[in-house]
Amino acid sequence: MLTKVVEREPIAPAEDELADLVALERIVSDADAGDVRVVGRAGQSVALGKSAIGVLRQAIEALAKNRVVEIKQLPRELPSPAAAQLLGVTHAYFLKLLDQGAIPSNADYGVPRVHFEDVMAYKRVRDAERRRILDEMAQDSQELEAMRTGSR
Repeated sequence: MLTKVVEREPIAPAEDELADLVALERIVSDADAGDVRVVGRAGQSVALGKSAIGVLRQAIEALAKNRVVEIKQLPRELPSPAAAQLLGVTHAYFLKLLDQGAIPSNADYGVPRVHFEDVMAYKRVRDAERRRILDEMAQDSQELEAMRTGSR
């Protein structure tokens, strides 16, 4: 049995692919799980699930904008430095989050580890709160501007 080796290098789109990538981006941009199928040479067909659609959507969107794409693999259980990097925070701050119980963790040989799903759940809540605060700030700014211009 032959095994095909898959390159694990960044991928840059060729200039002659850009139009097709833009068209493909339109197809996957609003696709749900099961909406897109891959058909093999022998005619076998497989519907893509939510995770495959997500990867495809992100990669094609970037390639269609003529950007280079690199796919990074992570373990399901992350050491704390990798989880901190995923959240874009310092390791010290991440350890404070663990101490506060904001993200569940366990320690193997003294190194805190967290489940990927728990980190992403925290990130979704954090990002939603940030958006809410920014929306409030924008609303306050608009109200102040209306008061400023209305008082003249």
